[in-house]
Amino acid sequence: MGIALIVGSLIFDGLVSSQTDKEHKSSGRDFAYSLMFSNNFVQLVLNLAFYAFYFVIHGDDTLSKIISNPVLLRDVVMIGASGALGQIFLYLTISLFNCHLLTVITTSRKLFSVVLSNFSFHHHFTSKQWIGAILVMICTVAELFIGKKNKEAEHAKTQKSN
Repeated sequence: MGIALIVGSLIFDGLVSSQTDKEHKSSGRDFAYSLMFSNNFVQLVLNLAFYAFYFVIHGDDTLSKIISNPVLLRDVVMIGASGALGQIFLYLTISLFNCHLLTVITTSRKLFSVVLSNFSFHHHFTSKQWIGAILVMICTVAELFIGKKNKEAEHAKTQKSN
């Protein structure tokens, strides 16, 4: 099931990022903020509907537990604030650059988070896990160089036509 979710995520990421780049080129750089608002608004509505359904069916008391526990409330607010700042970074990167660079940044961040977590919590990677981490880094660096060469070739092509 996990592999299917990863494959589905990659497929939708590819579809959305290519469509986002097309939209970015055709309409300018200001579309990301309206996209950010609509995405978060739909997510809010769906989360509220899901929680309301779960509350009615199962009598869930999660909200009262969070409100009554100041430490838990602080943790939930910190997670929400971190998520909001992360969303701003994502959409700012899309607005200023493109989805390709965003993919490289998020892949690198995830890789470094996993490796740092491995060392911080004294876990031990198996040889397959180290090979996987090294492959991710090699592919990310290769993707950066390929993207740079493609951008230089495109720039040279536009210079020749002018």
